[in-house]
Amino acid sequence: MSKLVALGLALIILGLITILPAPASKPNRLGFTSVCSFSPYSTIVLLIPGVAVALAGLAKRRRREVVEGA
Repeated sequence: MSKLVALGLALIILGLITILPAPASKPNRLGFTSVCSFSPYSTIVLLIPGVAVALAGLAKRRRREVVEGA
């Protein structure tokens, strides 16, 4: 697994963790208490770059395989 794909997956996992229910002092924008009180904004901030970086890593690996296979 390339470093870009690993970084993308880490960002995606961290983004999903932000919406897990957890005790907090105040509810998030969705109306429940979660790990991050800035949900869903923090989730979006982590998921969008995570998907983009993971796709870039997969595209880079695919290009390398095509060039080496030619």
